[in-house]
Amino acid sequence: VIFEALNDRRGIAGILNNLGIMADNRGRFDHSMRYYQQSLTVYQEIGDRFTAAFILNNLGLASERQGLYDQSNAYLKESLATFEAIDHQPSTCVVLANLGDVAFAQGQYETAIQFYKQGQHIAQESSYQIIVGIILNNLGAVALTQGEFQSAQAYYEQALALRQELNQPQYMVEDWAGLALLALQQGDKATAVAYARQLLTTWSKNSTFDGAEHPMRTLCFTWQACQGLGLAVKDAVLTAAIQAIQTHLDNHPDPEAQAIYLQQPYHKLLWEARLSK
Repeated sequence: VIFEALNDRRGIAGILNNLGIMADNRGRFDHSMRYYQQSLTVYQEIGDRFTAAFILNNLGLASERQGLYDQSNAYLKESLATFEAIDHQPSTCVVLANLGDVAFAQGQYETAIQFYKQGQHIAQESSYQIIVGIILNNLGAVALTQGEFQSAQAYYEQALALRQELNQPQYMVEDWAGLALLALQQGDKATAVAYARQLLTTWSKNSTFDGAEHPMRTLCFTWQACQGLGLAVKDAVLTAAIQAIQTHLDNHPDPEAQAIYLQQPYHKLLWEARLSK
């Protein structure tokens, strides 16, 4: 109301973006998309290219979380074009990482790797270490999915070392989960158990891995590792994952949106696993 009274369009746009972020954090992507669109319109009208590109990235993320991959790609590529044009390297590498996520989710592994490596190169040049760690973990997940265990090991260990240096336990869980599952698939149960113990210590306090970049992937890898190791906690981990998925479905009652969400790789695997409990 104050911003409207002052005719402060930038202030109004900022509030709309913040409302979008709040809706995102609650999993209300239908609401967040609406707020982001309204915010984007204002920023474009006042000629703020940088913030408009930031909002486009948010729209891309919200679309990706709903499984709307074509829409996500369109928003992210428009965002990327602006950040490249104004030569804002930190934002450029973030959007490249997000484009990699969209490709990865669709099983387009080589495309994902290309986006991730472009983003990694720029992030390293910009000393944007947080993004370097995120991308290394993503590259590890792609390699693990493809059965390229040596590459996965190298990426995960680099990511973990960097996150330890940066003191980022909320991200380290993703590396532990990948390394636990990797060790298990290589037949190294002792190493898998060691990583699983670290992982489960965090999980016991934060059962949905809130704060991780990819919490559902981390939950899925954690469950798979626990299941493969025959740990009794496996059912509790699966239950936590199913509850997180169910909460999203409850917040998005549209059948088509639910179907798209449940087709996302880790969601699908976990949701189908509930039938065998």
